[in-house]
Parts: sequence; structure tokens; C-alpha cells
Amino acid sequence: MKKKSLLSLLSITIVTLSLAATACGNSNNPGSDSNSNGGEVDSAQAEQGDDIEETGTGTNDTEKNDIDESTSSDEDEPDSDGLKAPVVSQIEIAKMTDTFTAKVAKAAGVSPEKVSKYFLVDDFDTDGKIEGFFYVGDGVMDELGACEGTIWFVNENECRQIHDEFGFAADNENVFGIIEGADKRFIAFSDVYVTSRVTNLYYVDGDKLNESSVSRMGYAEVDQSTGDLIITIDAYDNYCDYEKGSDKPMWTGHTWKPYYYYYSRSEGDFTEYEARFIDEDILDEKYGINAEKELKSQGYTLDSIIERDNGIVNINYSKTTENEDGSKSIEYRNATYDSRTSKYDNPWDNEKAGFFESDYGGTFSCFLGTADSIKAYADFLENYMQHPVISTMYEEGFGEEDRPVDASDVVFELIYVNDDDIPDLVLANGDCPWNPVHLFTVEEGEVKQVGEYSMYGLMYYSPKTGEILPNYYIPAGNAEINIFGSDKTKPYDLDKDATRFLKSPDIQGMRLNDVKDFERTLAHMKSAAPTGLTPVGAPIIDDSYLKEGEVTFEGKHAAAIPGIWYLYYDDGIAPTWMEFDTVGTFTAHDADGFVEATGYVEFRDKDPILEDGEIYRLFYSDGTFYKDFEFAPVDDFGYMMDYAGQLYYKDPDNWPKG
Repeated sequence: MKKKSLLSLLSITIVTLSLAATACGNSNNPGSDSNSNGGEVDSAQAEQGDDIEETGTGTNDTEKNDIDESTSSDEDEPDSDGLKAPVVSQIEIAKMTDTFTAKVAKAAGVSPEKVSKYFLVDDFDTDGKIEGFFYVGDGVMDELGACEGTIWFVNENECRQIHDEFGFAADNENVFGIIEGADKRFIAFSDVYVTSRVTNLYYVDGDKLNESSVSRMGYAEVDQSTGDLIITIDAYDNYCDYEKGSDKPMWTGHTWKPYYYYYSRSEGDFTEYEARFIDEDILDEKYGINAEKELKSQGYTLDSIIERDNGIVNINYSKTTENEDGSKSIEYRNATYDSRTSKYDNPWDNEKAGFFESDYGGTFSCFLGTADSIKAYADFLENYMQHPVISTMYEEGFGEEDRPVDASDVVFELIYVNDDDIPDLVLANGDCPWNPVHLFTVEEGEVKQVGEYSMYGLMYYSPKTGEILPNYYIPAGNAEINIFGSDKTKPYDLDKDATRFLKSPDIQGMRLNDVKDFERTLAHMKSAAPTGLTPVGAPIIDDSYLKEGEVTFEGKHAAAIPGIWYLYYDDGIAPTWMEFDTVGTFTAHDADGFVEATGYVEFRDKDPILEDGEIYRLFYSDGTFYKDFEFAPVDDFGYMMDYAGQLYYKDPDNWPKG
């Protein structure tokens, strides 16, 4: 079956300004989608020679998705829940367009004709002030539908170039377009490469121009049926070859894989749908897909399964061939199933749409937003023994080198030191006094060391605060807390700080030689990395993985039990946090984070004291009794768990203050 042409596959589907453009790009009357003025702007064309596809943004049944349909706006009736109605007139926009054209031409040192080819002028954030985006250069110049020039932003206060000279997509002579979030307009234009495109996304907020967090990630389009923003990432990851006796991979095979975003009002930007790894049993039980049966028939091996919150399931698989000349070849493929339609994707328009026909090529990552950091860390760790990071901090004092003897010496873990979305990698080359903890982060796709702390391969940190305690034990006093990213310190106070720090590497730590799939291990570490601490020092962790599937144990309130329950105040005896899943198993952790008990829960009876309360009984795995607890709905916290007067609640970030 013949595959779609590249431009069709990668076609950006954005809300464009449908204008009656003149050949010279003079002021035009706007279409119903916008109150904008544009130069030679028309609806986006999917492929040269194809029918023009006028693209809206669609809506999604999920509450998350706030990408709105592109609809006509009534100037007299502003949308109180979404985009504001225009407050400037077409006369004002036309007048300002002439002013902006002259302003950009002067700043760029070109004639006005070079500026008036493609532009977009409007009050984009409806604050009564007009802004403009201008392409400076010539018209379409090649078969890729591209024109070469620069991109400029201009308002009443500034005029500046925002993109260096490059080739930009101009399908049907259209450089600029708009993607509309529920309460925000994003201006889009795309860089053109030989076999791919990359979309730039900007939005205006008052006098400030901001770049979207998903700008320049890949090629952006809006799914008409769901309203999802799809970002297509291209990579060379279809095939990996190793020459005889070499461990150096050679990657080939260009692939284009879609990732999924929704518009979040609270973030004011696009956010990736949550995703998680699941196993074969869940895939079979939940989606009716027997991956092993499908793959075994063709000689492939299952690598990983990713479930996304928008209903998409990606199944990564591969086949390894040992060649006669001693070389090795690995073929990486995938299947994509859409549970919303109960169908496999069909990216190449095959006559049959099935498991193997849904292959985009290569390997899907769990999260695109953090895929770069996870992939960077995975590559770094896979080759770590060939380039270990060696500290000289204690070499003179101990006469020993901070060098791992083998991979079993190296322990690593992902944590959040400061308040950003990129997890930090902690690593130790051993547990001797001359082994400090190495701290790494990812900057511009590269793993970089940002600090060395403590001894014996251990340190303490306070999640998301930027505070590091460079000790391998909790000190009694006279210690200094390091402020990450600076030379500043502050005194450690035992009374106030003893429960504010976690040890690392610790429970989530892995030895290098024990890891089979670095990317999968790191993705799990990221999802389990603490984002804060409760008042008694328990780590706050995303507990969504415990709530998957239907609750299988009895009780009126049983559905509210799965998740993590945190001790409200410390008595020095009770577990500081307890985990429950939907099948009724539990794990209790002590103050140091170690597992105190694990087993299962059973409904016992109604509670004779608590209103609408119930009693549940916990058993060790061998069936012996562990504890009873009372469970009931309460104000402020939702539910409470009471064990002999010890109170536990969920979601400590939402606990009432004071």
C-alpha cells in the first residue's frame, strides 16, 4: 500500500484566519473567525494539490480539554467563560497595520514591500491594544511550500525580531495562523525542514509576548474530532545496528510519532495528557488486546505499554536479529489503539486497520514534556561505566578515588530538588566516605552535573524547595543547609528541620547493574518522586497509580480508600503513611520510609460510633491480623482513617491551613 506523502502526514491543522487576501497583501476584510487583519492569509492547505482543509479546534468530552471551536464572535456579546469579544475596530486595525509595516521595515532595514507580504495584526489578548506579527522576506520559493525570511513582533512600544532567518511554511501562501485555547489565542508559524516541520507558538499578554511551553517541540495540529492538540515528533529511531564487537549504536529510519495535549485554563497553556506504563494483564483485561499473541506470531518481543489519559494506548515492540557477520540489528515498532473509538490508528491509510498497520515506527516515550530529560538520563546511565563522573573532593584526604569498581557500586534515583518540572538525577559511585552524591540536571537536552554533596553516597534534600542538607545523617545541630543553584547557606535547626528532609538515594534508588530498561525505570522513578513533605515528614507522592481499575473489596466507602493516607500528627509509633490499591492490598511505611507491613484489607462492619462510618480490618500477607481502622466521611478532608486515635488523611497539599 502506498504511504501518504510527507506533507500530508505532517500537515498542521490550525485555526487560520480566513481572509479575502489581495495579491499585494494590503488591508483586508476579516472572515468570521477573527477581527484580525492579515496579509495573504488563507485557510491552511494540507498538501499541495489536496483539497483545502479548513481547520477548527474541536471540543473534547473530557473536562480537561479547553481547546475551543473556532466560531464567529459577536462584538456585542463577549464570551464571559472564554475568549473576550473584540474591543478594537477594523478601522483602527487597518490604520495600525500601516504604522506597523513602516515600523518593521525601518527596523529590518528593508522596503515596505518586503514586510507586507505576510502579516497578522489584531488585538490578540483583547485588552484594547493592537499587536502585529510580520514575515520579512520574499514569497514562496520552492517545492516545499516555503519562503525564506525572518519573523518580527511589533506593538506600540517595541519592534523586534523573534525568529532568525529561516524557511517558513507558506502552504497556500499562509505563514501565520491561530490556535485558540478557551481563553487565549496562540499565533502559530512553522519552520520547514526537508522532511519535517516544527511549529512556533506565541501568545500576547498585555505588553508582553510569551512563547508557549510547547513551542518548537514538533509539528502541531488540532484533532478535529477530539480537540486534542497533537504534536508530531520526528526521530531516527526505527532501526538500530551494531557492528561486530561494537557497543556503539547506529540509528536509522525516520519516524513521525504523535503526542497529545489539551489546553489548561489554570496553566494558561497546553499541557500533556498524563500517561503511565501498564502491564500485559491490564492491556488484555481493560482493552481486550492480547499483545503477546499478536507479537509472537511475527517474532517480535513486547517492550512496553503506555496508557494515556485521552484514551490512547501505545504498545512498543521490537525484533533483534543476530547477523552472520557478527553484527546485530534491532527493529523498533509500535501499535496505537484508540479506546475512544475502539479502533487502531491507521497512519498510512492501509486498506486494513489493525495491530501491525497502526505502526508509526520507532518507540513511543511515556511523556513528551519530560521525554527529553528521561531519554537524556537513560542514555547517560546506559553508558555511564564508560564515562563515570569522578569527584576529587576527598581524594587527597583519603587517598582514594571516587571511581566505581563495577556497575553494582553505582546507585541512582530521580528527585525534585527545585520547583520545576524537570526531575534531577542523584547518583553515587559507592558507599565509602570518599563517595559523595553527584547531582545532575538536564539543560538543552544534555545531562550536566550541578553539584557534589556529602559522603558515603548519601545526602538529604527537601523536595521542591531547593534546599540540600549535605550530610549522610540527620545532624543534631551546627549544620548548614545549601541553597541549590547558589553559594548561599542557612543554619539547620533541629527542632524545625528534622522532618523537612528526605534521604537520597533511598527507597527508589536502583543499582546500575539491576536495570534492564533505563527509560522505563526512570519514568517510574519520576512518577514516584516526592513533590513535598507532610508535617510529620512523610513524602507526598502522586498516588494515581493506586487508583487504577475497579475496587474489588466490599464496603460502602471502599471506592474512597485506594490511594496514599498520611498520618496527621506524629506520635512516634504509628506508620507515617499507608498505601492502598483497588484490589485491597496495602503497604505501611515507618518514619524512615521503610516498609513496616504489607498485606490486604477486608470490610468488617458498620462503625457504631462514627456517623456513616465503617470498620475495616488489615491482615498481613500470611493472613495474621495487623490492625483495624475506622473510616468515615468528614468535613474539610473528605474522608478520614482512624487507627486507635491516630488520624490519617489523603491529599496533604489540600489540608486546611493551621
